[in-house]
Amino acid sequence: MYGVYPHPFLFPSPTLPSCIDSSQVGTITLIALTGLLIFMFFLLVATANAIIVSVLMSLAAAGGFLAIFFACLVAVYIEQYQLVIFAISRLSSQQLLEL
Repeated sequence: MYGVYPHPFLFPSPTLPSCIDSSQVGTITLIALTGLLIFMFFLLVATANAIIVSVLMSLAAAGGFLAIFFACLVAVYIEQYQLVIFAISRLSSQQLLEL
């Protein structure tokens, strides 16, 4: 007779308690959804902040490694120029002594 549905007298349809008016349901729902929206907004801002800070930290770390790398590269170039200046001055001084 009722099929798979429960008997209507055993499981009555849900009704609001007498202390809650039907106009208050929308207000309570609106307040709850507003709180959820504010929470989601703060969660979104915190997530974006974490992503931005992690990107800046990784860029700072990469910048530090690049600074060390280029400092070593400059040191190698300075050493090469010192060796070239020494070799040129040594060869030119020998040529002057032979004259």
